Amino acid sequence: MNDKTSLSSSARLVELNISVVTGSKLDKRASDKVNTDNNAKDKVARVTKNIFVHSEVLPEIVSKASEARVVNQKMSLPWNDNGQRLIPNDMIIEHMQVMSEFRADFEGLVEDFKEELPTLREEAEQSLGSLYNPNDYPSTLETEQYISNKFKFICEYPQVPESGGFLNGVLEDVREDIEAGLKEGYDRKLKSATQDAWTRMAKCIERLSTQLTDRSDGKPRKLYASLLTNTKELCDNLKHFNLTDDPKLEDARLELWKIIERADIDDLRDKDWGYQARQDMKDKVDDVKASVDSITSKFNF
Repeated sequence: MNDKTSLSSSARLVELNISVVTGSKLDKRASDKVNTDNNAKDKVARVTKNIFVHSEVLPEIVSKASEARVVNQKMSLPWNDNGQRLIPNDMIIEHMQVMSEFRADFEGLVEDFKEELPTLREEAEQSLGSLYNPNDYPSTLETEQYISNKFKFICEYPQVPESGGFLNGVLEDVREDIEAGLKEGYDRKLKSATQDAWTRMAKCIERLSTQLTDRSDGKPRKLYASLLTNTKELCDNLKHFNLTDDPKLEDARLELWKIIERADIDDLRDKDWGYQARQDMKDKVDDVKASVDSITSKFNF
């Protein structure tokens, strides 16, 4: 699946734009005073204040935005430097549902923050001392516009652009060079997306192998259920991420899936049941590790 028509019919781009106000603000007057008092040149020292230091909701908003970005990255592949990412068509419905839930949570928290604002202004006046500046905060009449400007959660799914195409108004003697450049850029982005899928699998296998290897003192590492559940999630995503129908990527995915499907985290965890239980666990861990490492050797990770 190397031509533009095939990719355009199997995937779209996703643009996730989330903006939040963090409360961190440069105080120029205080910065100038620190520099002057210390005989330093301008801009050597910078005083930053947290104008919403007493907010209980704002940290939750920032955390929710960060979580949404992480999930979006897990469910998509890199495409360009503008923040657009590539998402297979058969993952779009799930992605839309997940992002819709994030947006609802995000907007609910923003409403809570809006309710906090009057109190935050009052508390800031009392706690920031000479760093307090009433202009840092919206007035009651400005609150709605302030919230609208500072907090956004937008998720869109534009089409994958064509790799070449007809260029209106371009002289014939440069048309071929321009189209060749567009095609080269398109192929480079697709190669990067494909490589990202391989890289995710390589990192996952490396983590599995490391966690299933005893520490230098001979004791087993602590294993969490997420070790297997995250791997299963990756295997599910890689089934959709293989947009170029790379047979080696699919073979590697299937081999990893078969190993993880048979594994039980409880069987791999160390138990204080005596020597025999420890030995049974060690045998199962070593078996899974050997199978995982065989994928690394076979596919040259």
